[in-house]
Amino acid sequence: MPIGNEQEYTLCRDQKLGGQGNQLILDFAMLGLLPWDIIDPQEGCPSPDVKPPDDSDGCLVPSGTATLRYWCQGKTECKPSIAFLKDLGPDSCLFDEGDSLPMWLYLRYREDTTNSVTECRQGGTYDPSTRTCYTVTSLPGGWHDQRAACRRQGGEMFWDVVGSDFATFLSQLVADTGRNITELWAMGQSLSGARPVLNLTSEAYPADMDNCVSLTEAPCSRSANKHTVCALPPWPSQVIPNCPEVTFEQFDLTFPETKPGKTVSQPCGAGYTGSASYLCGVDGQWSSQYPDLSGCHSEKINTDDAKNRLDNGTEPVSDIVSDLATNVTEQTSQNKPLTSGDVINSVQLLPQMVSAQQAQLSGQADQDKEVVSQYVNNITYLVAELTRQEESWHSMPRANRSLTSSTLQTNVEQSAYLLAPYLNDTHADFNYDTIRVRTGRYTSLEGNLEYRTQQGSTVTLPDEVGRFNDSGNTTIVFVEYGNMDCLLQSQECRTPDQWYAQENLEFPEFVNSPVISASVDNVSVEFNSSSVTLRFQTRLSARQFNLSNVQCVFWNNSISRWSDNGCRVGAVTNDSVECFCDHLTSFATLMDINGIIQEGSPLDLVLGWLTTLGCVLSLLCLAACLLVFTAVPALRRDPSLHGYRQAIMSQRLAIHRNLCICLFAAEFILLVGQWISVCWLSVENGLIWAFAGPVLVVLTNRVGITDIDLTARPNVGVQRHRSMDKVSPFPDPSERDQEREERPGRLDRAGDAVLRVVTRIRADVSRYSLKRVHEEDNATPSPGDHETLRKLESTDPAVVGRGGW
Repeated sequence: MPIGNEQEYTLCRDQKLGGQGNQLILDFAMLGLLPWDIIDPQEGCPSPDVKPPDDSDGCLVPSGTATLRYWCQGKTECKPSIAFLKDLGPDSCLFDEGDSLPMWLYLRYREDTTNSVTECRQGGTYDPSTRTCYTVTSLPGGWHDQRAACRRQGGEMFWDVVGSDFATFLSQLVADTGRNITELWAMGQSLSGARPVLNLTSEAYPADMDNCVSLTEAPCSRSANKHTVCALPPWPSQVIPNCPEVTFEQFDLTFPETKPGKTVSQPCGAGYTGSASYLCGVDGQWSSQYPDLSGCHSEKINTDDAKNRLDNGTEPVSDIVSDLATNVTEQTSQNKPLTSGDVINSVQLLPQMVSAQQAQLSGQADQDKEVVSQYVNNITYLVAELTRQEESWHSMPRANRSLTSSTLQTNVEQSAYLLAPYLNDTHADFNYDTIRVRTGRYTSLEGNLEYRTQQGSTVTLPDEVGRFNDSGNTTIVFVEYGNMDCLLQSQECRTPDQWYAQENLEFPEFVNSPVISASVDNVSVEFNSSSVTLRFQTRLSARQFNLSNVQCVFWNNSISRWSDNGCRVGAVTNDSVECFCDHLTSFATLMDINGIIQEGSPLDLVLGWLTTLGCVLSLLCLAACLLVFTAVPALRRDPSLHGYRQAIMSQRLAIHRNLCICLFAAEFILLVGQWISVCWLSVENGLIWAFAGPVLVVLTNRVGITDIDLTARPNVGVQRHRSMDKVSPFPDPSERDQEREERPGRLDRAGDAVLRVVTRIRADVSRYSLKRVHEEDNATPSPGDHETLRKLESTDPAVVGRGGW
C-alpha cells in the first residue's frame, strides 16, 4: 500500500539517504561478504533474494536490516557506513583485510512526505523532537544485559541527547511506568541526535562505557543493576497488507497470498517443466507484472535436442533452425505461450548456430549462397517467433532479459554477415512482422546511404563508411526490431491510445522509438569527421503526452544497457527526434513520460495562454512595423538617393512590408485557430492555404516583376548603343566608392548583397545586348564599346576575368 510519495532506491556503497525533508522508510537491507556470481550486473549490487551458494566464501550479517532500520528509519536523512556495519557484533561476517570478497550493502528504502512514520510497533512512546520511539526495559540488569535487550527489539540503548526538551521527555517516560526509577544505563551523551550513526568500537565511542544517567541531583552509581531506555525506530502508521492470490491462466499457474518481502515458488503449470518464483514487494504488491519463469520450459520445445544435433554437425544447420522455429510456432498456436526459459535457452543456441553454419560452407559460391540465404531466413523467422510474445520476455529477471537481448542482437547481425560475401552491389531483405533484416555488399559508395524502416524512421550513413571495407567491398547490415523497445522495459506493449487511457502515467526513460541496428563490415566503427544520422518517428506524440529529457542512446553490449556516449540530440518535433552518433550499433531514443496532455488541463491551459500571449505580442510588433513602413515618408523616398539606388530602396521597403503582411496574416490565423480549437496549418482541413496562399501570391508577383524587368533591359541597352550613348547604365566605381565614404552605413550588408546580385544580372544583360547588336550589324566593337565593357567588368567583380565577348 503506497505511503505518501514513495520512491525505491538501491545502495551498495557509502552514500547519504534522503536530505529532502521526507521521512525515510527502510524496507530491506542485506549486508555481508558477497561473491561476484550473485551480483546483479545491472546495478552492481547484490540481489536481495539470492543467498550465497553453500560452497561460497560469502556470508550475510543477519542483523543488517535491523541495524540499518534503527539508524535511518523515520529520519529525514541518514548516511550508513559499511565500515561500521561490519563490526556490529558476534553475528558479523569474519572480515579479513586480505580477503578478495568485498563487503556489500544492499538496501531498499522509500521517502514518505506525509510524516506518518510515527508508530511504535514494539510499544513505547514516540518523541517528535528526536523522531524516535522509546520504551523502558521491564527488568533491571547490567549494562551489557540491558543493551542486549534493546537490540533484541531491533533498537539500541538510548543516547542522552543534549537538550532540555529531551530531558523533560525522558523524565515523563519513566514516570509513566509507575516504577521508582532514578538511574538509567545509557550509551552516553550525543550531540548529533538520538540514533547517531557511529562506530561503536572506535576509541571515541567504546562499546562498554557503562554510562549512567541520573534522573535526580544525586550522583549515578555504576555498580548496581539498572533499567535503561531502548531507542527504537518508528514505523509507518499504515499496515502493509499481504500480496493477494494471483493466477496466470495462460501458464496454468497460481501463487497464494504472500507476506511482503517474501518470495514464493510454485511448480510450473501443465505442459511445462521446472518451477516458477514470484516476489511479493515490501509495499504489499507483487514486484512485477509476471513471475520469474526462467526456470520453466515448454515440453514441446527441446533446446537440448537442438544443441546435440548442432554438436554432431551432420545435419544442415538451416534444418535445425527451421525445426526449432516450427516447434515454437506450434507451441504458441495452441495458446500455450513460451516461457522466459524457452527464450533464454533458444537464444543461447544462436552463437553455436552461426559457428556451425560457417563451418558447413563448401566453398562453392552458388551453392553456398542458396544455403546461407535459407539459413538467414530461418534465423530471422526464429527470432520473429521468439520476440512475438511479450510475456515470454517480461517473465525474465531484468539481468537475464538484458543479456538475452544483447546475445540475440549480436548473432542476428553475425548471421546476416554470412550472406554478404555472395552479394555484389546489391542487398537482400528478410522481413517478418517483428523483425526486418537487410544485408548488402557494395564495391563503391558515393554519398550518404539511407535506410528507411517500416515504421518511418530513417538511418543515414555518411560516405565515410567507405573506408571500412574488406578487399575493396563494403558490407552493411541493417536490422529493425518491431517491439524490442517494449520487451526491454518490462512494460506491456501498448498502443498510444492505451497509454493515454492510463491514469497517473509517469515513466522515466521510456523507449519511445523502435530499436534500429546498423553495422559495417562486422567491425567496430567510429567516425572521425562525420556521424550517422537517425531520424526516429516516436511511438508517443508530444501533442498528447508530456514528454521531457530526450536522449539519443545505443545498446551497449558490454554492459547490456542503454548508453548515450557518442550520441547527441538534434532537431526534436512533436513526432520525431533527430540523433547524431559517432559510431554504429543498435539505437533508440529515451524520454520521460510525465503524464498526458488533456484538453482543459493546467498544462494545456498554460501552453494555450503562452501561445496566445506570444501571438498577440507578435501581432503588435508587426502592426508597428507596417505603420512605420507606410507612414514614414523618409523611408519611402530618400532625396539623397537617385536612380537605381532609389529603386532598390523602394523594392527593399516593399519586400519588408509584404513580409510583415504575410507574417501578420499567419499569426492572426494561428491566434484564431487557437481560439476555435482548430489544428492550424492542417492539410486535412485546408487551413494551410490561409498561410501558403498569400505567400505564393507575393512570390509570384515578385518573380513576374523581375521577369518583366529583365525582359525590358536588353531593348534599353540596344537603344542606348545605337544612339551612340556610351554612358554606362552603371555608375563609375570611383563615384560609388566616394559616395560610400560620404554616406557610411547607408547600405547594410543585406543591401550590399542585393546590390551585387542586381548588378551582376544587369551587367550580363548589357553585355549580351551589345554583343547581339554587333552580330546583327556585322560591326566591329568600337573603342567606346570596349570602354563600356571595361566599366561593366570593373563594376561587377564577379565577372572580372571572363574576358571579351
